Amino acid sequence: MALNTGTKLGPYEILSPLGAGGMGEVYRARDTRLDRTVAIKILPPDLAQDPILRARFEREAKAVSSLNHPHICTLHDVGTQDGIQFLVMECVEGETLANRLQKGPLPLAHLLAYGAQITDALDKAHRKGIVHRDLKPANIMLTKSSVKLLDFGLAKPMPAEAAAITLMTTPTAAKPLTAESNIIGTFLYMAPEQLEGKNADARSDIFALGAVLYEMATGKRAFDGKTQASVIAAILDREPPSISNLQPMLPMALDRLVKVCLAKDPEERWQTAHDIKLQLQSILESSTQPGASLPASHRKLPEWLPWSAATLIGLIAVIFAVAYLLRAPKPLHSTRLVADIGTDAKLYVSDGTAAILSPDGTQLAFVATDANQKRLIYVRPLDQLQATPLAGTENARDPFFSPDSQWLGFFADGKLKKILARGGAAITLCNASDDRGGTWSEDGTIVFTPFVGAPLSGISSAGDALQVLTSLDVAAGELTHRWPQFLPGGKEVLFTSSTAVGNYEDADIFVYSMASGRSKRVQRGGFHARYVPPGHLVYTHEGTLFAAPFDLKSLEVTGPPVPFISGVVTNPATAGAQFSFSKTGNLIYVAGPSIVQNVGVYWMDRNGQFTPMLRDPRAADSVATAGYLFPAFSPQGTRLALQIRAGKTNDIWVYDWERDTLTRLTFSEFNSSPFWTPYSERITY
Repeated sequence: MALNTGTKLGPYEILSPLGAGGMGEVYRARDTRLDRTVAIKILPPDLAQDPILRARFEREAKAVSSLNHPHICTLHDVGTQDGIQFLVMECVEGETLANRLQKGPLPLAHLLAYGAQITDALDKAHRKGIVHRDLKPANIMLTKSSVKLLDFGLAKPMPAEAAAITLMTTPTAAKPLTAESNIIGTFLYMAPEQLEGKNADARSDIFALGAVLYEMATGKRAFDGKTQASVIAAILDREPPSISNLQPMLPMALDRLVKVCLAKDPEERWQTAHDIKLQLQSILESSTQPGASLPASHRKLPEWLPWSAATLIGLIAVIFAVAYLLRAPKPLHSTRLVADIGTDAKLYVSDGTAAILSPDGTQLAFVATDANQKRLIYVRPLDQLQATPLAGTENARDPFFSPDSQWLGFFADGKLKKILARGGAAITLCNASDDRGGTWSEDGTIVFTPFVGAPLSGISSAGDALQVLTSLDVAAGELTHRWPQFLPGGKEVLFTSSTAVGNYEDADIFVYSMASGRSKRVQRGGFHARYVPPGHLVYTHEGTLFAAPFDLKSLEVTGPPVPFISGVVTNPATAGAQFSFSKTGNLIYVAGPSIVQNVGVYWMDRNGQFTPMLRDPRAADSVATAGYLFPAFSPQGTRLALQIRAGKTNDIWVYDWERDTLTRLTFSEFNSSPFWTPYSERITY
């Protein structure tokens, strides 16, 4: 029954209609006593006239009114006037999740945040003994800051006999949100036990939650059909397609969580909404905060590392195809390139790759520092002599091209960023506190290692849907996944893995499948692998480039590796290597010995002068050749905690410069990243 504007129900004045459905009509109204806007829901006459249902409704309305939760639409009042029974609720501004899903799936961060809020609201109600029974996207409102659950605990299930009669007599509906098809809309998210006429409990809400999360993740309903009978048959007998099949970039943990929610047997589901909330929060934290930012040590590069840009000594472009090289006994003919970036500019060789070729082979991008030690990415078209610095790439490292050669991804200031290769504004995509390389696929996915000791993560080039992809095999001693590269087609990723600390000469090369989420080893003893057309795996070992025939279909090395270039600059401590290929088969590399692994800690004064850190003479023999990492000042500023790498061990030491002493705190194989407690009494690491 429709109410006209101005109609009064007790102290409430009807302003305008908000919507209608099988459970009644909703109006915007004004509370004349408190001068506030509310929502009024008018119950259907058939429900209001049944004394048993009306009494049950009133009891449940009182129960729901006791729920005080930020993600549950508040019930203010109930009333009856002129035979009209109505509810007075909080007026929530926003759009329903059902309307939002018409635009497609939600970004991962929104999905996880909204999902955690929904489960928190369900957990609150379940602890009060209240079951929603009609959880669906149409009953979830998205506001500017959060979600609100509507119709909480009021949509009661019909008796089994009535449900069966209605299913046989109601016409098939095309849309689940119209009044005529409200039943089909509800049944899309009903648990099997509800469809079978059994009592619904909290686990029935969990099934509906799983169906809602599935739709939020994929943009498709978990159970659908052309008729009501086919929908019910799907819920009772069939499993929906895996989320990972429809959205390969989403975390496998989310796929597993939803599968458990949608178990046919209530005993096999998650038993509480609280458990699901914890799972969602865990996925959210691992996806959006892959690691805490770590303090970086100042590493003084050996004197031979900065090359003058006037000659870029050792930066070679070798024009050849690897397959041809392996077959033909003819000598190589290389072309030496000189990039004019200023007489004082120097190529910056970091942990990864300083210079890269664009996929189309037309551009050279490299990282260099100018006379003021300002570090930028420079781009030089190979048909020109002048290299152009890209403003906005300050402190850049480890650049990588997009497949169309139009964009550059890079890391700077603890962030993953992108910028047009021709210049423009740099765009921040996400945090990456201490990267170990990135790669960009044809579909816009970027896979990267956000920090030392991390598995691979993925994010769209638009900056959303961040997620962790691989997982470290801790039991096998696996420490890292780094320097990824997409194989042609963008469905698999090469990467380097190792169980050794600080030396990757004997690392393993793996390939990760974006579709299955699984990894397989393809080569032992090498690092920084790259696929080179028309079919070779190229990697480094002891400063030499090796090429092995590689089958893209089986993802296997099909022949023995062959060395073809020696004297390539590599960094065995980080698995970095100074070479790059284009899709056309061109190669650039930096010639020279491997980077010295050991680094020191230096003091810098206000004038920019560096002085080596003093060492305890008594400890000099044991640590003089060590690498120093992750220095951390004590809050009082009198001591320095740091990680020292000596041989195969990494331990935490404390240097006291007033006493000029260096004290070892830990005595095991790998300890890293020390931090002080506020009063310098303890160190966490």
